[in-house]
Amino acid sequence: MALEITRNEIYPEWASSKYFVAAFRLAGFDVLEDSVRVENACGGGGGFMSETLRVQGLTQHGAVASLIVKAPLSDGGGGGGRLGCAGLFRRERALYSRTLPAAEAALKAVEGGAWRPLWPASWGVCGGGCILLQDVAAAGFRKAPGAASARGLDLAHSLAALRGLARLHAASTQTARRDAQVEPLLRESVAFGPSQAPLLQSQARTVLLKMADVLNRYPWFWRYRNKFLQLADTLLPRATHAIASCNEKLTVMVHGDLQKNNMMFRCLKDELEVIIYDFQGAHIGSPAEDLQYFLHTSTSLEVLQRHTDLLLSEYHSTLQHTLRALGLQQQADAYPLEQLRREMEQLAPVGVFSTYNLLPVMLNLEAVDFDLDTTSPSYAANAEKLLQKCFTNPEYLAFAQYLTPLFDKSGLLESY
Repeated sequence: MALEITRNEIYPEWASSKYFVAAFRLAGFDVLEDSVRVENACGGGGGFMSETLRVQGLTQHGAVASLIVKAPLSDGGGGGGRLGCAGLFRRERALYSRTLPAAEAALKAVEGGAWRPLWPASWGVCGGGCILLQDVAAAGFRKAPGAASARGLDLAHSLAALRGLARLHAASTQTARRDAQVEPLLRESVAFGPSQAPLLQSQARTVLLKMADVLNRYPWFWRYRNKFLQLADTLLPRATHAIASCNEKLTVMVHGDLQKNNMMFRCLKDELEVIIYDFQGAHIGSPAEDLQYFLHTSTSLEVLQRHTDLLLSEYHSTLQHTLRALGLQQQADAYPLEQLRREMEQLAPVGVFSTYNLLPVMLNLEAVDFDLDTTSPSYAANAEKLLQKCFTNPEYLAFAQYLTPLFDKSGLLESY
């Protein structure tokens, strides 16, 4: 039978009804082949670094079954200017096959009936290497209000996100280094690792120079313009060096792209639960890397201004509680709140980089409606339009005007 396409979109050649019926069976569902329907689960062709498809079908008893199928992009490798798509997909597959099952088992053992899932359930790997995941939307999880628009997370959603992150970090501590030995890719940050530096530095420099050009129309920015022009060459190397030289006292599995569009929420019994997904940037490192990234890409400005200390305290409290419940007293003792704050200060360049290179796009994701392949003939023109829109967005301007003086006061805009 022909596969039913719910929208006029292009799908991989392997996406057939027979393939998805086999995938459903692997996940424990016996669906009728002629009932299978498929759609892209994300904008931009199903995700920037993978094909992400939502597939539904009717079981023999008339119930609706739903799952997410993730596959590497069709070009397979790091070509087309993409950040090593095959390598990114290998990271995620490693997380779902090793790190996350071990972390879930550890959390279930100590949390008992209070345990709540933190990531989609996985049913393994189907033909062609595709990852089969739970469709958490079918379980009632939704993006936070305004998550895909020019609004950051409110305090309640930010707290839920960081409490969930603390549980993930704590539960991954026991196996993080061992998993990185099995999968060497997990030893290096995607955004701030040396192997990606040449490609990313060119992009980061272009963004900073464009930002300086756009923001120069605003008087508040004039005193920072020269520092920005110098920062264009030094910001990414400083963030990369900060991560490489950070003497973390607690090694965890860092998510690597912890931002509001990689999480969903639901309210159950007056409790706000979070699901974190898209682990393609995962690697071992300091918890502070995820925290700096999250705070400077995902919270509302009001939360960032007024509640940063509360967020860090709640994260740390949950981390300590979970570490001790897991029997990791030594690791908990080695990571007091003061140590977390020291590592946050060490990794402050990650927050600066996120503010100037990532946050503008996070607040305008709906504008990323073109192919991110840098070899595309239209890429340069589309990227120019996107940056212009991002840097003139009033929501982003408010962040930039608030944070830039703080960064400058801390010496984070200096070119050394």
